[in-house]
Amino acid sequence: MTLVTSTTTGVFTVAWENPPRGMRKAYAQARRESLESAITHWFVNRLPVHFTRAAVALYGFKSRTREHEIRKARRYGHRDPLVFSGTMKRAILRRMPPVVHRGRYSQIRWTQLPRYTYIVSTLEPVGKGKKRRAVWIQRPDKTVELTTVAPQEAQALGEIFEKGFSRRVMRLSKGKG
Repeated sequence: MTLVTSTTTGVFTVAWENPPRGMRKAYAQARRESLESAITHWFVNRLPVHFTRAAVALYGFKSRTREHEIRKARRYGHRDPLVFSGTMKRAILRRMPPVVHRGRYSQIRWTQLPRYTYIVSTLEPVGKGKKRRAVWIQRPDKTVELTTVAPQEAQALGEIFEKGFSRRVMRLSKGKG
């Protein structure tokens, strides 16, 4: 079994040889349960770190404008990344979203997130009078920044998955025989 992780997109890919005869369902169930436990570990222990100042260097977040940082500090008294008023942080950390398993993929189903979480670029007016025009402004991709995983975290999550997977396969194979 191999675990491939992408630290820029937060995607974990688990690949293995064909399971032994008669163990396909047990492997699939063990994979789902192990991925769910790794995702739960990430949500509880690592996701809150994305909202701290240490996350900027750890995950390489796109820098915000100086004006944005000053306005945030004046209005809300902090300079934490991914947090302006705190609405998105509260919506995300309120409770663990369901893990959806579709075929070979498992993912968190985010619900009830503010609309601006998904905005990557916007058309905004610039200039005054006759020189006024619309310009595409690139925004940091908040969904990518939320799900970015550092290499050490990817390794730790892989270990959690592999331990859970082997333990669950052993349990399910004993239950079958």
